[in-house]
Amino acid sequence: MTATRLSSSRALYSPDSRNRRTSSAVPSSALLASRRTPRPEFLSEAICETLIRSSSSDRAFCFAASSGVASAPWSGADLAVDGASAATAGDEKRTAGATAAAARRAVKRACFFMRSHSIFHECLKTPLSVRWGDPTRTVGGMESQRYVRAELLLNGRRLSYLDFGPATGKPLLALHGHFSEGRGFAALAAELGSEWRVIAPDQRGHGESGRTPEYSREGYVADAVALLDHLGLPSAVVLGHSMGGKNAYHLAARHPGRVRALINVDDPVVITDTGPSGISFSLDWPRQAPTREALLDGLGEAAPIAGNWLRQQPDGSWRLPFVPEDVVASDLAVRGDHWAAWLGSDCPALLVHGRNSFLVSPELAREMAGRRPHTRRVELDAGHFILTEDPDGLAAAVREFLGALP
Repeated sequence: MTATRLSSSRALYSPDSRNRRTSSAVPSSALLASRRTPRPEFLSEAICETLIRSSSSDRAFCFAASSGVASAPWSGADLAVDGASAATAGDEKRTAGATAAAARRAVKRACFFMRSHSIFHECLKTPLSVRWGDPTRTVGGMESQRYVRAELLLNGRRLSYLDFGPATGKPLLALHGHFSEGRGFAALAAELGSEWRVIAPDQRGHGESGRTPEYSREGYVADAVALLDHLGLPSAVVLGHSMGGKNAYHLAARHPGRVRALINVDDPVVITDTGPSGISFSLDWPRQAPTREALLDGLGEAAPIAGNWLRQQPDGSWRLPFVPEDVVASDLAVRGDHWAAWLGSDCPALLVHGRNSFLVSPELAREMAGRRPHTRRVELDAGHFILTEDPDGLAAAVREFLGALP
């Protein structure tokens, strides 16, 4: 077992790194002309209006990050200046009432971001550049690859997956966690490049995949095996984050010949929780709304978690990409002691964990890597949501591990 500690290569937003210019001190046009980074075309007018209405550049930056539109090099003041520019560029048609309503909704989410709110705060403390519903936008600061979405039917149930290609690349099966889907691996697929063919399913009950009456490890593993069979892949490197990591090492234990190597991204081998699910708060979320903005507004503080994956329906309304009862049932099924599965295979393995993770403590990570043969451990300066908190650090650790495989 070897261990490596990596710090995030993406600097977190801090008082020392932000631009302290304000739109009132210097004309907007001058600041916009002096900026090296252009405003992304998907920075909406409503967001711009909110930025100039926010009383501090910090809050403006935090709202933009929580909405998934902040580019990493930008400071709060930069974003506020963009708002001033947009507001003075001939926006006469928008009514004052609509502007105020948009600002209230946006600031509500911005104020949430400024609070320390356990799982959500940790997830969002690093800005993520991504346009909702557009797979060709940058994710985590990296240009994402185009993908092919396909599906197979398992006893009438759809299992949808993304194939980032190319077909000649070495196969890597990527399994997401709760509240996510296959598109969450777009940045990693882009970083790995053409040498690797990343295949990322929407696991059962998530994204475009169908619901199922049960969410056991047996069911998840069977889906993964069926996908490998469908693609004609005798084996693959298997990577999973959180619940997906648990599915990955259960797959390796039950079907060792199908897993060339294993990458567990911040999933613990023991979950001793009792009582209601830790994500039972999702049961109170609205399931659909006439517009996307209305659904985001109804989600309130949870908007940054589910907002990236919302689906538009044929009638124009919007819905969640999962049924909360299904996700809660799946979460309850991960409880227990999984040491036997973690130790049940001996293929090369990489354990990537966040130093500040609320699920995998450094002590547990050391024990997991120490007890399993051929296992390397990498600690990142992140929490549990490593794919968004330190995508560059994760990509570097995965690339190095893959490069050393026989």
